[in-house]
Amino acid sequence: MLSALANTDTPSRLPYDPFLKRFSLLDLPGTAQQAVICQFDVNHYRPALFELLDIAMPAKLAGAKDSRCADYLAGRCAARQALAMAGADEVAPLRGASGEVLWPPGLQGAISHHGDHALCIVSREGFPGIDLERVMRPEVCREVAGLVGHLSERRLLRESGMPEAEAISILFSAKESLYKALFPALRHYVDFLDVSLKRFLPEQQCMELELLRCQHPERCGQRFTVHWQCCDGVVFTYLCASLS
Repeated sequence: MLSALANTDTPSRLPYDPFLKRFSLLDLPGTAQQAVICQFDVNHYRPALFELLDIAMPAKLAGAKDSRCADYLAGRCAARQALAMAGADEVAPLRGASGEVLWPPGLQGAISHHGDHALCIVSREGFPGIDLERVMRPEVCREVAGLVGHLSERRLLRESGMPEAEAISILFSAKESLYKALFPALRHYVDFLDVSLKRFLPEQQCMELELLRCQHPERCGQRFTVHWQCCDGVVFTYLCASLS
């Protein structure tokens, strides 16, 4: 899905290995940002790749499944490419105590992955957030809808005429993207129900979310525009939040 949306390949100075299949750039409509896509092959993952690619393996990944390690490794490879494009040192970012990505001074970024793709956005202005999700099955949607959004939010989604599972999946992903964007500034968890959907615009593939509650009262009431794309059963949401 993501490779089909990408507009150009980007050269990589990383060592050749069959694990890394392709790096490409994806324009993000509604923003001035581009995402770096790393397409990888989990069947070629092996622990030695961390040393080969000069990426530190977090202690939390010791003994983890190959798929989880491959996701992490590909995400850091995408981040390395994105940092190089932003003019920073071509070094993979480390992991913080809360699992957050530690970006170089003056830069913020976000990483997500799904299937055989990992994405990264890096920005010198604002706080980016991205998320990839598979569209929920209808039975899963019914179970989690109340955890994802209030009744008023789900009413807005129904009024759009979009299938419920797809709409709830988009809202879920959008709130994940917003959380990733806000965490570096707020430094605390934001629950799905701490954020409310105010506008849902399918024809423009964007929505407006309002931060209702957080530990920084001056941020409450701030609104953010989140964009999305949906293709082949996968939802991709993104934003670059201004927190000045």
